[in-house]
Amino acid sequence: MLLHLPERQAALDRMVRALRPGGRLVLDEFDCGWVPVLSAPSPESAELFERMHDAVMGVLTRAGADIRWGLHAYGALRATGLAEVASATWAEAWVGGSRGIRLHQVNIRDVGGQLTGDGLTDDDLERCLRLLDDPSFAVNSYPLITTWGRRR
Repeated sequence: MLLHLPERQAALDRMVRALRPGGRLVLDEFDCGWVPVLSAPSPESAELFERMHDAVMGVLTRAGADIRWGLHAYGALRATGLAEVASATWAEAWVGGSRGIRLHQVNIRDVGGQLTGDGLTDDDLERCLRLLDDPSFAVNSYPLITTWGRRR
């Protein structure tokens, strides 16, 4: 996943140069900009998750991440000159307490101190972490966009 790397284009260029002729490169990248709440115990809890997610994405963006890199990967592979560039997208529901939703919990815990500077309180963080364990809460996973191409 290159979305976290500020120098993602340079890393991609190095990967492409490392391919032998006929070699293939496959990238799995998230589009972290699309994460609809599918169900929530209340409208307020859905809004809390959305505010928290926006704040987490703000922290990542300020650190140099491109949270929409999954959408940009196709064009980036084409721009490197790879042939037969294609992509496919996959997503699922992440229910509170499930394995997938742990990604949101880890992100909140990792950057929690920075989130309180974005207008969120420690209480908001704790309420959101509890929400992510609630089986009545569900959010769409980040779309996982697999993009591939072949070196000429």
